[in-house]
Amino acid sequence: MSGVSRFLHLYDPQWKYDKTEGELSSAELQRFDYLLVGSGSEKELRAMVERNFSSTHEMHFGVDGFYRVEWARWKGNWVRLDWLGSGWKGKELPVHYPRLTFQRKVVVMKRRVEE
Repeated sequence: MSGVSRFLHLYDPQWKYDKTEGELSSAELQRFDYLLVGSGSEKELRAMVERNFSSTHEMHFGVDGFYRVEWARWKGNWVRLDWLGSGWKGKELPVHYPRLTFQRKVVVMKRRVEE
């Protein structure tokens, strides 16, 4: 599903949006002050923005989103286990923890000002 939700939105005739998916001409893109462009991967997003929108709009800001979880190893001291009667006495174990990785998912583009 894509697009903008206008749930409980009051009508404003000066505010327009378009959920068109696919190619728009440069003239059609000029109607919009801002574009929201998204893609599954950061590499695809960068290529799509440069190819389709850089002639009419410039990047205003990007929004990062969840990409994946990586297991990282603690770079500090290892954990020393001293559990009596378990055979673990005096053993040191590395500490691993989950690290969330984020990646650019959406770019907000602003229409270029004509000089």
